[in-house]
Amino acid sequence: MKTIGTFTSYELCHSPNHPSKSVQGLIDGLAECGFRNGTHYKITMSHSNRLEDHYRTMCDWFAAGRVDILFCGGTPIAWVIRQAISKLGSQAPLIYFGAHPIDGSHEVGMTQVAGPDTVCVRMQLPLTFHYRTFRILRLLFPRLERVHIPFARNTVFCHPAMARRYDSHRTIFGPYAWIESDMVGFKSIKDLCWVIDATYREYPLHSSEELRKALNTILPRGDGEIVRDIIVAFNDTYHVEGAPATLLQFSTISRVPVVWVNNAAMARHGAIADFCNPFESVAKQAAAYVAEYLSGRWTPGRYECIWNDSIHYTLNRKTASILGIPQLRWDQVERSFHQVIR
Repeated sequence: MKTIGTFTSYELCHSPNHPSKSVQGLIDGLAECGFRNGTHYKITMSHSNRLEDHYRTMCDWFAAGRVDILFCGGTPIAWVIRQAISKLGSQAPLIYFGAHPIDGSHEVGMTQVAGPDTVCVRMQLPLTFHYRTFRILRLLFPRLERVHIPFARNTVFCHPAMARRYDSHRTIFGPYAWIESDMVGFKSIKDLCWVIDATYREYPLHSSEELRKALNTILPRGDGEIVRDIIVAFNDTYHVEGAPATLLQFSTISRVPVVWVNNAAMARHGAIADFCNPFESVAKQAAAYVAEYLSGRWTPGRYECIWNDSIHYTLNRKTASILGIPQLRWDQVERSFHQVIR
């Protein structure tokens, strides 16, 4: 019986007795292809928000000969698994789903994860994929002036040129300073902010404690005051221990809203909204390629990258009320979302 090694992250609270949404999507997708867990294959799981844990687990599995095929949920995880594959000389196929943000002509992380015996199901990052979606921020916050985004320094999304700018900025201005203008890492997002007439700021994220102090430089809101500042967060922040919780705690205290990208659960944990490609749906699409391997139809050496176009936008009206956000056009706003939590 073949063994699938799965690597997943991006949950604030994970029960080891239950598979993550990514693994559940894999199981459901394989069932649709006629393969039953425990009958036609077995799964061994690595779930952690620490990239080094996944790397260490991969090395242990390889040394013990425990897995036949690898399944990853998230580009940063696939990146460290690719590093382990290269070091160990593993021949196990790698199937992953994740984003490769487009910054100008640069598809971030694509070359670092690509390789033989690899299939990528590519996610859009729907909020920043197109200006039409990004303009929802202006609909949500009509007087928005500043968009703040922390990016983890320790993942493949912090591409080499971005890392050099981040390190230089940190050396000159210290560990709590935000970056603006041409020093930012993602100029494509800066351009989106220009479209909605907002200033764009990035923070080079190293630790949750430094993040807390950097966030404290953002002016808090009073109850009922208009929203001038928001924080947009991506799942790379999970790879800095405590960072997602720090962002949500700051939002509660300061009343500065957090908008999440690609993690629907965060709209139930304190983010006012999330714009995502649902993990279970994307994992089910990726499962079809695992099924090809299990059925003996896998072509050795193949490399494919396929887009996933499923999207789900969640708005949390309850969080908006808790943060005291004034909004006179809720009916119009809600039409832009698939799910509204009240």
